[in-house]
Amino acid sequence: MFLLQSLQPIKIVKTTFTSSLKNVDFFMKIIKVAQIIDSFTIVINAGLADGLRKGTVVMIYDIDPHIIDPDTGDDLGALEIVKGTGVISHIQDRIATVESNMVESEPRKIIRQSVPGALSGLDKMFGSVKTEEVPVQKKTFTDPQIGSLIKVIR
Repeated sequence: MFLLQSLQPIKIVKTTFTSSLKNVDFFMKIIKVAQIIDSFTIVINAGLADGLRKGTVVMIYDIDPHIIDPDTGDDLGALEIVKGTGVISHIQDRIATVESNMVESEPRKIIRQSVPGALSGLDKMFGSVKTEEVPVQKKTFTDPQIGSLIKVIR
């Protein structure tokens, strides 16, 4: 009887603690790069079972040695070397595919106008205007390695 009474408060605390975290996103697992498909695509060692979803944005990074404050000698922490950001494009139970979501340039339109007289027909009289879409230039991840760390951004 004494044992049951002493365990009862622990059960209540545990129930209260877990129920208050129902809507909080957090990850206990350290997520890492498991495979590199190409310079735009990686596979990570976490998936649906770890609470990730398609569309989740992540950061790929490595850790540098700790930085020491030159004035105080205090350990300021480890520097995160960002390798890029990406979005989960395909997800399975224990793995997910992440594609780079970084861009070198935004989409834009180029308008080209020909000089009147250089062409035939109405183009000869008035010239012509052609609009051309220049697609987004995707940016690659910067040297990710198997074992590089993953941080969920949103």
